[in-house]
Amino acid sequence: MAKRKIFSRGNTLAFLVTALFLAGSLSGCSWLSLGSEDEKVELWQSRLEFVRLEARDGGSPNDHPIRLSREKIRGAMRLIFVQENRQDDLVPLFADYDLKILSRYVSKGLAKASPDQDVTFAIESWHEGFMGLKTEKVITGRLFYVNNQLNLIFGSLMKPAPMFGGQDEQSLAKNPDPRLNPYVPGLRIIKIKQKARISTPRDSGVFRAAANRPDWLVFFPKALAARGRVAAPVKPAAAPRQSRPPVATQATGDYRQLREEVDRLKQELRQPRPGIPGQQQAPPNSATIEKRLAVLEKLHKRGLITNEELVVKREQILRGF
Repeated sequence: MAKRKIFSRGNTLAFLVTALFLAGSLSGCSWLSLGSEDEKVELWQSRLEFVRLEARDGGSPNDHPIRLSREKIRGAMRLIFVQENRQDDLVPLFADYDLKILSRYVSKGLAKASPDQDVTFAIESWHEGFMGLKTEKVITGRLFYVNNQLNLIFGSLMKPAPMFGGQDEQSLAKNPDPRLNPYVPGLRIIKIKQKARISTPRDSGVFRAAANRPDWLVFFPKALAARGRVAAPVKPAAAPRQSRPPVATQATGDYRQLREEVDRLKQELRQPRPGIPGQQQAPPNSATIEKRLAVLEKLHKRGLITNEELVVKREQILRGF
């Protein structure tokens, strides 16, 4: 006798909700409702390209408004490199013109945003393709500032720009399904699968938000600094497929583990020196100073504090604070 599956009311309801969600997403008519057009504030727009403010898509409130200079934003984005295929070289993700637009209007947006708003963007960038031919690629993202770090979640990453115009193109740009519309920004609530891969130089102060979110980068204060063009990260030498280790770059670090390490190291720096209550503390010995300086250097090497913070804190340690 064939076994019969017995569905509870809860399971039946969950099944119906899932079926309706899939039906809507497959039809391309209803994917995710992320706020109406009325909630979006345009900061810059050129055809289908834009930089705008829109409602935060979940998560805790942002630390907005925040003032970040154009130079710092431009310097952070210079650290991002892309590789469309494994055999390709790593190249800067953003062209100079892209950086000029993004740094100006992202800085303006972060200064204007409320805690419940993110800055989103879509850029059509020209990149060298097959046989050296330039092709237009769409890059989209969502930016927000939390816990003294700038977050960037990619939506489209080097997706081909539409080759047609007119009403069809305008209709495409309004479709909320990121599988069909390359102009949808990144999302906290769901990972959009990317073919291209991003990388950053080691010890640059850029980390990945989580092991399963290669589309989500976190920029620590060291990364948020003015800088010129940056050399591409060195690609590891090829190895046999069966023995090839996973590629480890600065951007592939797990942010949660990193946050715990940062808190631990900073706690070591804040620990009071032993002394007798009611009496003036003795100057720290050389071993204590060396230990605290080593912790400080480790924070700086990992890109977790800036050069200015390193100098100030080192001086405090040497003076016995």
